[in-house]
Amino acid sequence: CRLIELREKTMPDGECLKLACELRELTREAEALLIVNDRVDVARAADADGVHLGLDDLPIEEARKILGPSKLIGLTAHSVDELKDAESRGADYIGVGTMFSSPTKPDLEVKGPAELIPAAATCPIPCYAIGGINRDNVDELLKLGAKRIAVGSAITSSADIAAETAWFLRKLL
Repeated sequence: CRLIELREKTMPDGECLKLACELRELTREAEALLIVNDRVDVARAADADGVHLGLDDLPIEEARKILGPSKLIGLTAHSVDELKDAESRGADYIGVGTMFSSPTKPDLEVKGPAELIPAAATCPIPCYAIGGINRDNVDELLKLGAKRIAVGSAITSSADIAAETAWFLRKLL
């Protein structure tokens, strides 16, 4: 499925909610899911499909109380141990990485696809490869068996966001 994540960590609450509501309409039209990064309040107010939480964000149990049982909650895992922990805590999906050096999180240790993709393949819930994915390295992930990827800066820094998004979708379909 296509999943669009709103990741605006510093935007004021009112602006973020307005943007989330606009994206909610667009994602419904496109038959895509809307996930809000970190901000459970914005996800609930905008009727997003779910929220993605990092290791230092609100605990999944608290997010579930706020969002209810029907919304998706994704967690981030940067190691095989964290992947197993996210699964046991009830995540609906897991972002697994860092696959490659990422401009959005340059300080994270890169574990790499050779270690993380095989571990994700054994996980019974959907796992998305995350971290530094671009045109130059996506084939490496696919050859190792990645079924789902999350792409951020390769798309948002592109001169033609729509064309770049379409390119990645074609790679996966």
